[in-house]
Amino acid sequence: MMRGKIKINYPSILVLAFVLTATLLGLDGYALGSGGSAAQGSMEMVLTSAYYVIYDEENGHYRVEMDGFKNIGEPGEPNLPVRSYRFVLPPDADLSSVNVEILESHGRKLDGSYDIEPGGPFCLVSDPETLDWGAGKDIVDGKDMNVYGKDALYPAQVAGLYDTAQMRKWKFALIKFSPFQYNPKEKSLVLHQSVKIRISYETGKPVSEALLKDTVFDNYAEELFDNYVTAKTQYTPAPSMAMASYPEMEYVICTSNAVADSGILGSFISHKQNIGFSIGVWKGSDPRSWLRSNYASMGIRYVLIVADVGTITAGSGIHADIRYVDLNDDGKIRAPELFVGRIETDETATITSILNKVINYETATTDIDYRKKFYFADDLGTSSGSDKTGVPGVLGDTFIQQIADPAGFTSKGAGMVTGGWLAGEWAGNPCGSLFMRGHGRKDSTMSSKFGYGSAAALDDSRPGIPFLVTCCAGEWGQLVWAMLKNGCIACMANNNFTWAHIGYKSKSWEVGAADSFGYLALYRLMVEKAPTGDAFHMGRFVHGSDTAYNSDFSWNYWSYHLKGDPSVQLLLPEDLSGNPVITSYWMNWAKAGRAYKEKLVVRGGKRPYTWAIAGGSLPSGLSLNPDSGEITGTSSTEQSSTFIVKVTDADGKSATKELWIDVADYGEITGSKPAPELKIVTSRLPDATAGKFYAYTLVAQPVWIHQYGSDDCGEHFHWTVESGSLPGGMIIRELGGCIRGTASAPGTYTFTIKAIGGDPGLGPTYKSEREVTRQFTLEVREDSGPSPLEILTTSLPGGTIDQPYGAFLAAQGGMPPYSWSVVSGSLPPGVNLSADGGLTGTASAAGDFGFTVRVTDDAGATDTKNLSISISDGPPPPVAITTESLPKGVVGVAYSMMLEAVGGVPPYDWIVTAGSLPEGILLSHDGICSGSPTAEGIYTFTVQVGGGSGDVDTKEFTIEILPPGSLAITTGSLPAGEVGTAYWANVEAVGGIPPHTWSITGGSLPPGLGLEAAAGTISGTPGSTGTYLFTMRVEDRAGEFAARQFSIEVNLKSAQDPAGPSVPVIQKNRKKGGGCAMTIEPSDPGSAQGVMLPYVIIILALMTAATLKRKKRVVVEILK
Repeated sequence: MMRGKIKINYPSILVLAFVLTATLLGLDGYALGSGGSAAQGSMEMVLTSAYYVIYDEENGHYRVEMDGFKNIGEPGEPNLPVRSYRFVLPPDADLSSVNVEILESHGRKLDGSYDIEPGGPFCLVSDPETLDWGAGKDIVDGKDMNVYGKDALYPAQVAGLYDTAQMRKWKFALIKFSPFQYNPKEKSLVLHQSVKIRISYETGKPVSEALLKDTVFDNYAEELFDNYVTAKTQYTPAPSMAMASYPEMEYVICTSNAVADSGILGSFISHKQNIGFSIGVWKGSDPRSWLRSNYASMGIRYVLIVADVGTITAGSGIHADIRYVDLNDDGKIRAPELFVGRIETDETATITSILNKVINYETATTDIDYRKKFYFADDLGTSSGSDKTGVPGVLGDTFIQQIADPAGFTSKGAGMVTGGWLAGEWAGNPCGSLFMRGHGRKDSTMSSKFGYGSAAALDDSRPGIPFLVTCCAGEWGQLVWAMLKNGCIACMANNNFTWAHIGYKSKSWEVGAADSFGYLALYRLMVEKAPTGDAFHMGRFVHGSDTAYNSDFSWNYWSYHLKGDPSVQLLLPEDLSGNPVITSYWMNWAKAGRAYKEKLVVRGGKRPYTWAIAGGSLPSGLSLNPDSGEITGTSSTEQSSTFIVKVTDADGKSATKELWIDVADYGEITGSKPAPELKIVTSRLPDATAGKFYAYTLVAQPVWIHQYGSDDCGEHFHWTVESGSLPGGMIIRELGGCIRGTASAPGTYTFTIKAIGGDPGLGPTYKSEREVTRQFTLEVREDSGPSPLEILTTSLPGGTIDQPYGAFLAAQGGMPPYSWSVVSGSLPPGVNLSADGGLTGTASAAGDFGFTVRVTDDAGATDTKNLSISISDGPPPPVAITTESLPKGVVGVAYSMMLEAVGGVPPYDWIVTAGSLPEGILLSHDGICSGSPTAEGIYTFTVQVGGGSGDVDTKEFTIEILPPGSLAITTGSLPAGEVGTAYWANVEAVGGIPPHTWSITGGSLPPGLGLEAAAGTISGTPGSTGTYLFTMRVEDRAGEFAARQFSIEVNLKSAQDPAGPSVPVIQKNRKKGGGCAMTIEPSDPGSAQGVMLPYVIIILALMTAATLKRKKRVVVEILK
């Protein structure tokens, strides 16, 4: 054998040779070096739907409502339920890099046709221009025809990123979830019962240690963020964080040079310092630019802007009031808690007048009582009931209680409430603050009374504090001043410091569609230093019609406790502090003779809570659990009971609320609406297999009402077999309608099922038919034997030369036991494969070793897979979990998924360190999650993997277990492919009603591959390298569907291709002096690979040299 040597000095021809070799070998798009890229992070969440109702409205439209969701459809577009989720991101996350993708979804197309109502105008009471809000917008009969005319699903994506924001130290992503999609052309609805999403982002942004220690909003963060419990541990200084140092100021004034040099500002600063503030002054022409660079990182508590705002312009359609919280000038609020005060003028006389009033106000020693009073003048819109007793709320929490009118009080008559009238009322009832929310009428009668001029003209001895929030009609740019005791002159808008979304059929005084956080955030900032005051005036407005000039106004007195900060004169409700608040509004009605269960809900306070009945009584047969707040039992007689429930927290603070429960039987209950028809909507049953567990839940409902929940639709009905018989070994659950069991013999079984009852949500004003029947046929098939034999292992961890190596191969299906062997290629020298699938030994040479393994089961069936092991000549990289996510499972269906990792020193050991796996599923020490789930639900848990190197990695996973019979995709991932090599993979699903139909609904398969729609098989010959993302969707005969995102990585043809000659065996050995000797021996010099061998030698040699220090020599031996 002739030996030759090629000596190459690094790096003289590295780039040229690499580019040449890459071109010859077809390395598509290969990049030389990636530079210093940011680290990647991600989290996965499962979003689920809830109970819902579809109403047939009197206007001919249908309206969909869902528990915990809000109907906030854009004007003219389908008004569908939407829920916002706020997920905390790590403190060093780059908010501009956040991306959200849908990994899986599960749902069904609903039966029937629905003309879904459109969202109405945001403002129902305003000037005539608002009443013809559809003019010029292609809106016909309230519908935006740009949407209603489409033959497509709306919205196009059920879940996605709505915005990102930072609230002091807390960075978070706002996710909007719309579980319904509507096709306006077909008038059909698709329900997504669950969606799994992945939120990805880049990390590595510098973090201020002082900001991480800021706890101002921690209590509020606990209520606001959906993943607070798991995320809060990230918000502590850690060695791995890039820390930045910033000056820390409690109070910052942004101003211009001219104002900064004036005497009044100096006096104002001295005054603030005297009462305990640390003051910083920034001078410049662009306050927002400075805030964008400094606010979030500095953790400033108060900001006052004293400057000419002519340099800051509002974008098209953007309310002027959000210009400072919109730090990026893109119409989005990046700092929603930023309570920006501003005096937007350079006129020294005006500034002097205003700041003098602030100083006088704060240093006054007399006439203090009125400052604790808070005057509201507001319309409560559709939250008012027909009895003119509206109940405003924030995030669903009621914070006011009505009291009787005082003697001699005269209600304001019909007609628009004017600013002049309010000013007169205020003057006659002096108080420290006025909050008024108006409709921004074009004549600005409300706005002008409390605008710029009034702030400077206030009486020095009693400078009240006016607030105005306008809705989105009328003058967007109207600026309103409010004098705060901390010196802020504040303007608040619907998008910034919001109390309400003024929308069609929305409740006033809620944090609404804009998803703003100003109110609660500012409240949390102030709550620890809060004196108590009383509100003595509350305006209440009731719509008499949908026109602005025929409305009926009624004013009343309200009383509630308020909170405020000594440095801020904004007084807020005590009920939103640490005190408990009962948030249950009503109780479901009970069915006579049937078990009842309803849990009371409390917010705030300190756990544990203690519950009691403080007045009245529960219906006979029902009782209240003092620890859990659950009302349970069975009441046998029709009755209506009113009671007062009381909750007391661990600190002795308490709250009470009056509630009632109606008890009715199934008989005729008179009411104002006709009885809805009872109907079993399940049309057929999926086939069963003899000897295997089977479960499928029947669904019944009134034809106009659909409800889905965690306990299945059948929960509210009484189910029996009317005639015929179920297969031997199977039963139907009387409460729940689930047909389950193990059929003992194959055959065709016909039987009739009867459902009795109705839905408890209908209430006693509806009557429900007693029973309905439907005939079914269940086909029980012969057991066709075990599932096909399949190798689960898709990759193997790398190893290190002269270090012990260990890994295990895994398979499923077939008939165990299994026997393993290597059928082509070669393992690393010193590593062996045992018959039971264990790869063990100590590698004696570095390199990449490709081989093909074969598994044989006890019946002689086989499966093969190409694998490779990379042995390095240096320390192993840290162990890292590579499995991205786990597929859904179904109750009663076998589940198996292998977790994978790279790095470290195998063999790996896997354990669960937090949370819990689904019931019936276990995690083995070699990383296989397997078993048969027994209970539906969403299970979140953390796994840890460790190896011989001593390092570990952890990752949180979520597995959703669907109800019995549900359609679910069970394949977790797809194998990689190679250019020019035939590819085959099958995506599998269980449940539903066959046949199943597969489709690609997003992304694309690699070029050269295709999908067989009937089998879910992907096959073909890949034509180019890359990683291809796509979404697979499967739909059954009944319209139920499931979807999951997959990826296929296509690489160049590798050494382990058993169909052709193997590539050269490459061995690297370290040499004295830091060089490297490489020996390459081709197995077939005459093959195409042998012809390309010189180029392979060059590139491998140079890439090896690139790993060494400069000026080192690489010696390559070619064995010919």
